[in-house]
Amino acid sequence: APPRPPQPPPPPPEPLPASRPVTCRLVAERTELESAPLRRACKRYDAAFCGVDGAALSQQYVKGRPPPPRWTSLMDAGTPPVEDHNFVSLTYGEAEFVPLRKLLRAVGGVRDGATFVDLGSGCGRVVLGAALAFPAAKLVVGVELVPQLHDAALSAHALLLDFLSGPADGCFGLQSCDLNDAAAPAHGGCAGASTASGGSTGAGGNGSATGSTAGGSNSSSGGGVSTGRAEGADGLAGGGSSCSGNGVAGASPALGGGSGAVRAPPPGSIAPVRLLCGDFLQTVGEWSSADVLLATSLCFPPELVSELEQAATALRQGARVICMQPCFGSGAFRPCSVVAPLPPPEPPHKVVMEMSFGDASFYLFERLPG
Repeated sequence: APPRPPQPPPPPPEPLPASRPVTCRLVAERTELESAPLRRACKRYDAAFCGVDGAALSQQYVKGRPPPPRWTSLMDAGTPPVEDHNFVSLTYGEAEFVPLRKLLRAVGGVRDGATFVDLGSGCGRVVLGAALAFPAAKLVVGVELVPQLHDAALSAHALLLDFLSGPADGCFGLQSCDLNDAAAPAHGGCAGASTASGGSTGAGGNGSATGSTAGGSNSSSGGGVSTGRAEGADGLAGGGSSCSGNGVAGASPALGGGSGAVRAPPPGSIAPVRLLCGDFLQTVGEWSSADVLLATSLCFPPELVSELEQAATALRQGARVICMQPCFGSGAFRPCSVVAPLPPPEPPHKVVMEMSFGDASFYLFERLPG
């Protein structure tokens, strides 16, 4: 073949346009919220979790070489407990207020008078976010067994109630967190933000519920908090406490206020919250009345998912379960389409929520009769 003729050189690049100044404006994610009360609630939520590293609390717990996470089986008598010797179930992630609200709205929301439950509530981000986003809920419950995470959730709840009950321009010791006009940093170093329980105020969402307990739980109403710890296989021990109204009895004292008592928040600003420290398989009676049940179960051992499927049959007909398994319940639940399904080929019961480790897939199911 004859040689190819030489190619002409490429044309010179076009000159770049004259440089022009570019303005980049960063806005807080909360500006996506459609009402001023929701934006204020989000600001206080951010301030309550200011300077918090929930993942560090979980890592510190694991580094202390505790017994492996353990759940008491609900299967046939003689079935051994579920144990996670690799501590994979303690893999931690967090969800912020705005993505959480988007997720809950996508699955139909938390209706007025309904009960929302988070299994593996970590430092309480999902619990407190749901209580603020849906203040007309009857009750919001979180179950967690890692003591440091549970204590952090108590402290964050106490601090949040203090913010809600204070003056509009009050900051209660968190001088670097502006609760009104400026965006409160989600993980900044806030002055005066130490906990009353020996840990940092918490950040949760993919928090794990681990260990086992002999029971021990309490009741609450209004905007208060209840916590119970019982002697169990993991060595946890502690007394329970209960409260009514919007105060806190036996919980961590309010942070920043210095009085040790939490003032009542304005009516309608936050749903009642109950925080429990225990094995969620042994506290089914505390959450079987849930209308919406969330389990961030991506790292649950398969045996634990099976146990959760069995325990969730205690839910009433029509109750909704949000988990991270595309199949759940083996006949007791059916996939339920979300409000705005993703385009095919994604299944109609899938919804995606932004978490600290990236986008996470959740799936919605409904309890069938029987």
